[in-house]
Amino acid sequence: MSFPQRLFIFCIGALIGTILVVYIMKKRGLEKPEGPPETLEQAEIQAVPGILKAYDERRMPLDSPYIVGSFRQPGKNPGEYRRVAVLRGRLPGQLLRVVEIQKSLPNGMIELLKWRVMAADRVVAQLNPGTKPSELTSKLGEWGYRLLKKASESDAYVIQLDNSEPEAVDLAIKRIEGLGSPVVSVRPDYLDSHNTDL
Repeated sequence: MSFPQRLFIFCIGALIGTILVVYIMKKRGLEKPEGPPETLEQAEIQAVPGILKAYDERRMPLDSPYIVGSFRQPGKNPGEYRRVAVLRGRLPGQLLRVVEIQKSLPNGMIELLKWRVMAADRVVAQLNPGTKPSELTSKLGEWGYRLLKKASESDAYVIQLDNSEPEAVDLAIKRIEGLGSPVVSVRPDYLDSHNTDL
């Protein structure tokens, strides 16, 4: 067998081998695994379905080793309590705030009435139409806050807070609403799709 014949057989074998390897890898699903989330918001959103599933299945207050801080205070109605917990997930940037409305039962158990999942270190401010976001930046800077991005709603902006303590969102809402005329309303940056007002 001459050298050109050997080279031809080698090339055909290599081509067939490559085709078989590609076919087998596609068949087994050994494609590139999904990479880490690109933004902090994506990292937070990845954790939300698991938290909501736990609530839906157990209907009990959240109890997790990922809780890094929490507090409980009386709610709007007699016998109800509002619990706020901040969770730090496994991925960098997974920082969530969970608010629960609980009711104490006579037998000592706690009934979970409502819950919401939100960012632990962001709020959304709705501004009056025509208000420039730059009108807020100096005051926000005094508190250590900053405008992060435009929100999906008209004239609304996401504001990054200076910390992620359980009380941070409530304090920021109170401060920013206290600015008056440029601000219509302030709410937490909700990550779930529940339409429950807490």
